[in-house]
Amino acid sequence: MSPVFEHLATALALGLLVGLQREHATSAVAGIRTFPLIAVLGALCGLLVPSLGPSIVVAGFGGVVALVVIANLMKAKAGKPEAGITTEAAVLLMFTVGVFIPLGSVTTAVAIGVGTAVLLNAKEILHGFASRLGDRDLQAIMRFALMSFIILPLVPNRTFGMYDVLNPYQIWLMVVLVVGMSLGGFLLYKFVQGRTGLFLSGLFGGMISSTATAVSYARRSAASPDLAAPAAFVILVASSVMYARLLTEVVVVAPKHVVEIGTPIVLLGVVAVIVAVLAWRRASVAQSGLPEQTNPTEIKGALIFGAIYALVLLGSAAAREHLGTSGLFGVAALSGLTDMDAITISCARMADAGRITPTQAWQAVVVAVISNTIFKLGVIVVLGCPALAKRITPLVGIKVLAAVGVLWLWR
Repeated sequence: MSPVFEHLATALALGLLVGLQREHATSAVAGIRTFPLIAVLGALCGLLVPSLGPSIVVAGFGGVVALVVIANLMKAKAGKPEAGITTEAAVLLMFTVGVFIPLGSVTTAVAIGVGTAVLLNAKEILHGFASRLGDRDLQAIMRFALMSFIILPLVPNRTFGMYDVLNPYQIWLMVVLVVGMSLGGFLLYKFVQGRTGLFLSGLFGGMISSTATAVSYARRSAASPDLAAPAAFVILVASSVMYARLLTEVVVVAPKHVVEIGTPIVLLGVVAVIVAVLAWRRASVAQSGLPEQTNPTEIKGALIFGAIYALVLLGSAAAREHLGTSGLFGVAALSGLTDMDAITISCARMADAGRITPTQAWQAVVVAVISNTIFKLGVIVVLGCPALAKRITPLVGIKVLAAVGVLWLWR
């Protein structure tokens, strides 16, 4: 088949796909016949550009706009106005997609056309999503957009200070990564709020903050000791999610060393899941709501994480230079007390840059995991009821022993 026919066939197929969806939505402007014609018209205009110039595309686009106006005038005259302008926007987009097929990338055009059909068909899902978001949730999304698309491009992308490790752009990029993961968990939690069981409470709690989840459920158990078993299960599930979060950070920051750094993390994650299953056997099957979560996109919180991450980067580089591996592990142990993201990302970055070996990177992460796990256990013992401490201590002990065993035996 010649390229001309391939381009026309692609435009026809994409127009049929979008037109089928609009026909199903009973649009009075354009349906399963009109959309293929519009897309093919766009492809023809694109094919004629080499001989007639870009003015043919302008004329074609103007003709499509005129057809849309006429269609709406006819609807208004017939007394059948259609709420919204979704179909009209889709018509203009599909004409442009048709033009792009011969002039640009066919793969990109297909992705846009199929994505348009999927987006149009997801009306109920998207409207349901929007209806569940309150002002606070919308503010969280907008703050994340501000961090990602306004602040990030303005941050200088060069290193400053001692040891040549403090790059403001890279630091803020890691802030965006961590905040983005927390925001994803926060928004997913909004979908199931009020219907969350124990497992989902732990899952979303771990995505947002496993430490905050541990604190919340420890306090719940102190107020209601009969919740000790469910609280233990939720806390251990949230802690299990932490390993998936750490692995994601390694994949993003040091993709070349995922196997070396990620394998010990996966092993400890498997142990954490097994421990959570052991806790589930004693947990109540009753439903449990996730405690109210703080906004993960607060600028203050993002700045605090950025500062912690920068200090960990600087401290790790200094310790590695002056104290060797033991100094790096000391920084990991201190950092792990309050935050696992900073030490994991900093070690992955240093391994990717060749400042430390992948083995030293995962060993530092495991040291931080041990420190973080023991710290959480201390918080649970202090804030929770005795029954919770009695249930969770031996299970957490298994996780700590597993981490020590990995450090001792894994090479």
